[in-house]
Amino acid sequence: MTGSSTDAPVPSRALQRAALLALAGAVLFGFVTITPRPSTPPQQVMLLYVGADDCAPCRAWRSSRDAASIGSGAFTGLTYREVRSAHLAEILSDDNWSEDLRPYRDRLKRSDGVPLWLVIAERQVLAQGFGDTAWRTRIMPLLRTLLTP
Repeated sequence: MTGSSTDAPVPSRALQRAALLALAGAVLFGFVTITPRPSTPPQQVMLLYVGADDCAPCRAWRSSRDAASIGSGAFTGLTYREVRSAHLAEILSDDNWSEDLRPYRDRLKRSDGVPLWLVIAERQVLAQGFGDTAWRTRIMPLLRTLLTP
């Protein structure tokens, strides 16, 4: 085998020790200030569920293990809200939406399916999806990402 060696020289223990002592002295005498990384307050995330009592997929999701875990407080920092109507045809009715949630309703179309979820942080919709596939591939993974410390 031919070629040249590209291994960098390894600093001696004495050199490593001197570097550590120099850093300790700099900290001790105030030349270098080491401060802990500022902790950012956890982002408040809201999961808004939209469904109807006469919707079979909605009932299936509400009785699922995922829905139970959302409601159990397992997701620290998550506010869970839901909009449920008795009938699918009335899902967008004012009677089903509290005043503070209506701006999110206004972004929905009649053609959007249910169950539907919106992931909201700082009043911005980060994700919106309906159906089991959207729940498994977009909504739940995003919640885990946002809420994992």
